[in-house]
Amino acid sequence: MDKMFTKMATVLTAALVALTGMQKGWAQNPNTFLTQTATQVISDAFGCAAWAVPYTDDNQYYRIYDLATYNTNNLDSFQVRNVEIGLYMTSSVLAPTGTHPIYVKIHKLNTPTFTSLANLTLLAQKDTSIGMGLNNVTLPISLVTRIGANERIVVETGAASGTPNLTAIGFGFIYGPETGPSYITSTGCGLPAPATVSSLVTTPQLAVKLNVNGEFFSLPDTTGFTVFRDTICAGAVGVNYAVATADHATTYEWTYSGGGVSINGNGSAAVTINASLGATSGFLTCTPKNYYGSAAAVSRYIQIDSVFHINLNLVNPVICLGDSVTLEGPAGYSSYRWEPPTGLTVLDDRITRASPANSHSYTLVVEDQFGCRGVGATFVSINTGPVIQLQPDPVHVCDKPVTVTLSGAVEYEWTPATGVTDPFAAVTDVRPGSTTNYTIIAKDAMGCTSETPVTVTVNNLGSITITQQGRILSVPEGYGYLWYKDGQPVVPHAIFRQYNVKGPGTYKVLVTDANGCQAFSDEVVIKSLGIGSLDADMVKIYPNPSKDKIFIETDLKIGYELLSVDGKSVLKASDTKTVDMSGLADGMYYLMVYDLDTQAGTTFKVQKIEE
Repeated sequence: MDKMFTKMATVLTAALVALTGMQKGWAQNPNTFLTQTATQVISDAFGCAAWAVPYTDDNQYYRIYDLATYNTNNLDSFQVRNVEIGLYMTSSVLAPTGTHPIYVKIHKLNTPTFTSLANLTLLAQKDTSIGMGLNNVTLPISLVTRIGANERIVVETGAASGTPNLTAIGFGFIYGPETGPSYITSTGCGLPAPATVSSLVTTPQLAVKLNVNGEFFSLPDTTGFTVFRDTICAGAVGVNYAVATADHATTYEWTYSGGGVSINGNGSAAVTINASLGATSGFLTCTPKNYYGSAAAVSRYIQIDSVFHINLNLVNPVICLGDSVTLEGPAGYSSYRWEPPTGLTVLDDRITRASPANSHSYTLVVEDQFGCRGVGATFVSINTGPVIQLQPDPVHVCDKPVTVTLSGAVEYEWTPATGVTDPFAAVTDVRPGSTTNYTIIAKDAMGCTSETPVTVTVNNLGSITITQQGRILSVPEGYGYLWYKDGQPVVPHAIFRQYNVKGPGTYKVLVTDANGCQAFSDEVVIKSLGIGSLDADMVKIYPNPSKDKIFIETDLKIGYELLSVDGKSVLKASDTKTVDMSGLADGMYYLMVYDLDTQAGTTFKVQKIEE
């Protein structure tokens, strides 16, 4: 028969089969089967159901499931697992045989009744193909949708537009409990309803099958923070956070967007967090969850305060030794602690006085209302007074006053003032009667003072006596020397403690000590020399220069004395003609050789060289 279904649209109320159990969080148990029952009233909506001409290639069938009765708290959702459809396809002699494409669409109906396709919102679609005859097709469709108070799920199946004509697809066939009067009527199109199922044209016991298999559930309710702190300290441990218990939530997922924070008790509505010293600020987020999904996440921004800097009233003050200074921190903190306690009057207040014996660093640690710590520091420098310099230093006085110049301060005072021309001057003459210990009190520009001990040494050379041995004149060792003859200095060689007289005259020596003090010896008058100097051919020496020993060649009975270039006696011997210089430093020396009988003598310049 050249007949096919024209557009069919039937609005059906929903019935639910196998309602088993009630669980909090979802109104029905999983694997809920929604289908039409035999007692439902079936009415047409947009199309007609009949074998009729002209042929059409656009066949749709709608079935509405009213889920409002399952929306117990306006938070429920329905998860579609699959859709079952029953189809019967025939073909006229003009229609091709084989398979034919069909589709299944899931819509949400936002109005109580199905009055217009504009009321539908497409949620999902699945395409497939059917063959000739009866088709029982189960299409897997995964869809989760929230159910509002007036919302319904609409399942549509049909032949896609543009498919070949002359193909007759019967939507519905005998299946399951849908027996009896559960069939499609088309009174709106003027077609009589069949009296019985068997009276449907060419399809005995044709029944509708368009069923949805899924489950109802509730996502967790929204929540909010009940325990929180928006500012915590770096290094804080065990800070409490909590959200209100959310209906239908089985777990709570906590995350933190910053760094250095650990969350304890994740999974529950209340947690504690630990912040490391290097923690950074970020968002703390809680998401209520259950098996089916999650509620909207809630977040709070947490400011991580690291150890912060505070300013003290004084930056690195300088005080005189023995003075004190007031140190003060900023007001408004819950606690104060000064460290270290050395030289401080108060340790647990924001104001203290410091009087250290030596320069010292001080730190103030404060805590704010959140327990976060601030640190400020200063360095108290101790001015121990000026360090003065003296010129000359040390101070030695001979027979005349010495001028002493002081520097390094702005004020000075000599104490005692005895022997000081001006005890308050930076430049003054000093000549005490004897060696005296003074204290110079100096003051710098800050007014800080220092005391410097100074010893003024009075040097008295006393009497210098010349001893004579033949032509050799001698004075004690330990000085500088310059010999005079008849009031005139004998230069350049008369600079040793011994002098070999060359002729009659009046002789004396000017002696200079290590401090520069000078004095003349008493005078010695030489009237006659007696035997003269030793002739050069009477005494010879060799080798010269020498690495170790110098030999004296003479027939005389002699003695000798070896002098350094500064006149100090290095070696002396009698009745020997060998001078052993092996233990002496390299350099120039003076070798004085004299006749032990006549005291006549002569002097040689000798040199010790490296071995």
